[in-house]
Amino acid sequence: MGIVYSLGLRILLHRFVIEHIIVDMIDFSVILLPSSYIFSIILTFGFNFIVNIFMGIKLEKINMAESLKSID
Repeated sequence: MGIVYSLGLRILLHRFVIEHIIVDMIDFSVILLPSSYIFSIILTFGFNFIVNIFMGIKLEKINMAESLKSID
């Protein structure tokens, strides 16, 4: 859901950032390519997938009945 919402706000956020980093000697490009959004979506899903794999392995090692007995 975050990706869907962020795709709607991408142009406004990019324009806001570019307008606030104005430097006299440097001109930043304001062109946004669709491939950059596809790349960022793929990176987001890839990172989430890797984290879920590692956390799934760690969570399987936890004894849930014993963790409920813990005072901590």
